[in-house]
Amino acid sequence: MSEPILQCFDELGISNYRARRAILKNPVSPTAWKDYWVVQFFGKIPSPLVTRYAPKLFREWETDFVFFTADVKNALQALDLKYVEYEKHTFSSGKPRSKKAFDKDKAKISALLKKESKDKI
Repeated sequence: MSEPILQCFDELGISNYRARRAILKNPVSPTAWKDYWVVQFFGKIPSPLVTRYAPKLFREWETDFVFFTADVKNALQALDLKYVEYEKHTFSSGKPRSKKAFDKDKAKISALLKKESKDKI
């Protein structure tokens, strides 16, 4: 998700989300990277958001992450990008991963989010 989309959340009255920076690195060109916001919604995705951005909306149902570009979705699925850095945590895949390796990385992300939630309580 790009920063301008994130900034419009306030205008739409959307507050049930958590945003984190994600840096996506391309293995073919290590100096080429993109900076995105990855957003996790709590509960239902607000209807104004779905109405406005539905054509670009991708959802990872297991983690409730919502991505607004195919690049972000594909990166976490490790289909065409080698590394995904989530905050300071790097999940490495090398070549396209097996389902087992993909599930392992998703478990790391989920564990990180659960730990952050407990720390805030």
